[in-house]
Amino acid sequence: MSERPRLLLVPSMSELEWGRILPLLEEWAEVAVFDLPGLGETGSSRPLDAALSVAVGVEELERRGWSDAILVGDQFGSALAVLVAEAWEGDVRGLALGHACLTFTREGPRPAISAIAADFQLQLTRLGRAQADQMFLQGVEMTYGSDVADGIRARLSPSFTQQYAQLLLDNQEIDLEPRLRQLGAPLFFAQHKECGLWMPEGFEDAVAAFPDARTLVTEENPGSSPEFAAELREFVRTVWPPA
Repeated sequence: MSERPRLLLVPSMSELEWGRILPLLEEWAEVAVFDLPGLGETGSSRPLDAALSVAVGVEELERRGWSDAILVGDQFGSALAVLVAEAWEGDVRGLALGHACLTFTREGPRPAISAIAADFQLQLTRLGRAQADQMFLQGVEMTYGSDVADGIRARLSPSFTQQYAQLLLDNQEIDLEPRLRQLGAPLFFAQHKECGLWMPEGFEDAVAAFPDARTLVTEENPGSSPEFAAELREFVRTVWPPA
């Protein structure tokens, strides 16, 4: 067993999302990050879909030769983290999920995601490439800042924006609860307080379904939050004791 915990940071789209807290995590853990296909060096001639996205995450774990790890996701990367954990043959020591929810339900009395998110994704699939990229990057800048938006702009393949939007639309009916129960790994759920896209009902329902999960409510986007990084370290201490 490694003395330093192993963390795979699973992105919504790019490793750049984790830039603010990555140095904090690297102080005490071995950390792996990656981009989705269509960004940077992970471009692919295959259309972007859930299976390909999962495969890239599994390949990153296998490339490093890790036999166990804690998977960390935020925003849509939290769902991808669960899917990667499900597909990987290694030992998932824990799952830390920002913007935690069990579904991407946008309708009904307890939506997990604002309908605005689905409308935004649908618009991206209908625009021309230049307009779609501009609109997409404006959303990235609002969430992560101009540096991350500029970095992702430099990595975009011609079709990434619209394929990514379609990927989210195609998987909005996902149900993570049975997958998490099957995995049986310790859980850490973080909520972004007053988030414009993730509804509090989604987090509340996740905590109700898994009452033993460690929880955090933070004013910042979890993947950019030093508070989340500090709480993640405490969570890891409970599931990855020293050798």
